[in-house]
Amino acid sequence: MAGRLRAATKGLSSSNGDYANWGFGTMAAEAEAGPSAGVSFPSITPPPRLPGFVWVYLLEHADHSYYIGQSWDVAERLIHHRNGDGGKHPADHREPRLVYCEGPFPLAIGIARERQLKRWSRAKKEALIRGDLTTLRALSQSRENVQAGAPWGS
Repeated sequence: MAGRLRAATKGLSSSNGDYANWGFGTMAAEAEAGPSAGVSFPSITPPPRLPGFVWVYLLEHADHSYYIGQSWDVAERLIHHRNGDGGKHPADHREPRLVYCEGPFPLAIGIARERQLKRWSRAKKEALIRGDLTTLRALSQSRENVQAGAPWGS
């Protein structure tokens, strides 16, 4: 199964071939392993820079930790991560690989999506990377059920 980019904006043209395989879906690296078992996902190619839009991306490091960010230029940002630039996480966790990317988004929507994904559990992030919508729905539903049944209310 080949991955696809999630296009968040309308008006992107595939007529020139630059945006082949771009659709409304997810760019999910194919993986057979189950969640949280030291999963290694295959690397994917960074998307092209599109002026005025950001991409939300997920990196997996050699120690199987994840990093979520957003950038106008994912390829350039990946170089910074590989050099250990840009903060404590890239310096502490080496050998980042791009395993998931979605967009393009206007900046405000990209920041909101990045924040949303950072709050997700590891299992939910791995389901997203795999493109496993059934598991994503189940994990989302289980959290909703727990919150709805909480004694302090929702």
